Amino acid sequence: MSLDKDLKAIKSQVNYQGTKFNDFLLENSYATITTAIPSATRLDQIVLASPGLKGKMLRYSKFALTFPDGSNPTVIELKVGFLNSGATTINIYADGQNDWEQIIFPAHDYPVGSLISGLDFQVNDVQAASGASDATGDDVQYYFGGALAGSSNTSSEGGSPHDFKFNRASGVVTAGGGFSSAELITSKQRQVIHCGFSHATASNVYLPFGYGGIFDSTSSSGYLEYGGFIAPCDGYVEFITVRGENAGGNTSVAINVAGPHVEVPSLGPGSFSGGTVNMASDDVAYKWHTFTNQGGVSNSFNAGDVLMISMNSSSVLHDAIATAVLVLDWNNPL
Repeated sequence: MSLDKDLKAIKSQVNYQGTKFNDFLLENSYATITTAIPSATRLDQIVLASPGLKGKMLRYSKFALTFPDGSNPTVIELKVGFLNSGATTINIYADGQNDWEQIIFPAHDYPVGSLISGLDFQVNDVQAASGASDATGDDVQYYFGGALAGSSNTSSEGGSPHDFKFNRASGVVTAGGGFSSAELITSKQRQVIHCGFSHATASNVYLPFGYGGIFDSTSSSGYLEYGGFIAPCDGYVEFITVRGENAGGNTSVAINVAGPHVEVPSLGPGSFSGGTVNMASDDVAYKWHTFTNQGGVSNSFNAGDVLMISMNSSSVLHDAIATAVLVLDWNNPL
């Protein structure tokens, strides 16, 4: 009789400990299933008991489907996408047309109440998330709700409809939604300057970019304050466009640069030439954009240089306007 009592006590204690262990597994699981899963049958979806997932599950994280006692695990990767707390369905396979589908034939019959348990762990509350690459670059990821998301993630994963990508080949970051900054952004930036003038000489003249208009000049003598401007940082000229009341015929445009200890640059042939363009029509804008120096090197200027822009046309434009687009490198200011 004493042996029977001892055996009953041991059995009772084992059952108690087993119940405690099962309760522990249940407490620490993501969810339980509400529909039995048969063995040797393709697994299409896992239906979870209410109230659904206890926490978020990240795409490409792994979880285990087990019996209620934690035995007979089948490890599955969550490919369908980010799942929020409360989700009641995990889709595994649909029709073979989606990149998230996977073919799984469970080796066991999983009863109602079987567990879904996470196998990936968070580090500093941020988990890795999926991204994508295409011709515009690789996804740049950002923090969202305890995870990382990017423009290639779905909206339920915190994905954005605006591209946010980094092109490894070019080094360019593309932000489809634009940039906003409370402080200065130091970079290469375009600067537009313009002038209007009464063009009266079919010869090489300085244009009045220094003060914005009225007259051109065939000489730099006394013309610094009218035609010259100081480069605030390193840079280059992207393009110049000119438009006249009359057709100008074959016309060349040049950039004239004076470095330290030189008051004004010489008029011709210029430091950088944009070549010759035929201004064949009146009131049409013509563009010069291939500026090279006399040795064939691409145009550039240094912070502190004096710049003057000259034009040489074969016919008088009369009322004329000009615009120059400079690229200024604010990483190298004066």
